[in-house]
Amino acid sequence: MAELLETIRVQLVIIMAIAMDVVFAAAELYLQNQLELARYQSVRVGEDSVPVQTMRMALRVINSCTGFTTMFFLLELIVLACAFRLQFIRHIGYVLDLILVSSSWIHELSTQSKLLRLLGLLRLWRVFRLVHSLVERERREHDVTRQLLENEKKVVMNLRVEKDAAQQTLGKEYESRAALEVLLQGYKDEIDTMKEALSIAAQAVAAAELRDGAFEDTSMGDYYAHDSEVTKAAAQNNDDAIVHGELDTPEQVSSIKQAPLKDATSTHKATEPSLANPEVDDEGFEDAMEA
Repeated sequence: MAELLETIRVQLVIIMAIAMDVVFAAAELYLQNQLELARYQSVRVGEDSVPVQTMRMALRVINSCTGFTTMFFLLELIVLACAFRLQFIRHIGYVLDLILVSSSWIHELSTQSKLLRLLGLLRLWRVFRLVHSLVERERREHDVTRQLLENEKKVVMNLRVEKDAAQQTLGKEYESRAALEVLLQGYKDEIDTMKEALSIAAQAVAAAELRDGAFEDTSMGDYYAHDSEVTKAAAQNNDDAIVHGELDTPEQVSSIKQAPLKDATSTHKATEPSLANPEVDDEGFEDAMEA
């Protein structure tokens, strides 16, 4: 309740009520003086004239408004006393309001004069309190804003530190990546070198195999040519023997004709293992031919 009475809106309403009460009191005193002046003028004003009737009606309206403001102020003081209790008595402004409202009300009831209501201007201390409250509220809001700004600055500084750390980490990652790329390029160069060496070795092996195959084909051709020459020489010798009459019987002639074939066959069988095996040397080949 006390916090509600101390709010800015309530204080504005009370200040407006005080200002209206002072204005109404001043207007009422002014109209009363005008009526008194009209009575004692040299030119008598009739009771039923329009200006007099208007002033009397205005006085009735003002009396009603001042009565409402008086009841409003008394009710306000009662609520303040119930809300603040002992603090109400200790507050100078509230004590001043209580004295002014009660004295003006008692003076009005006793003398039917509202002159003391003009002292309501002293109650405008609430204006200064309202201004002070507004200034304090703005100051608090400014403090809150400044605190938020400080927090945001701290956050920005932390983010800046994190950014610097991230940039350093990123730079290290770039350096590591560059070193890794150099290492991978070295591995690639080594692999290319190994591929070239393997290709050269494969070509050398293929060339060696081709030379070995050509050597085997040449050896077999030489062997068969020599065998053919031996067979032909044996046959020629037999024919010469038959022609010169060295062989008498047909059995001897038949055995002599078949002898070259048997010799060639035995020579072929004896030399075939050496040709099948590339490791047999020239001396084994000559032994086989002699056998």
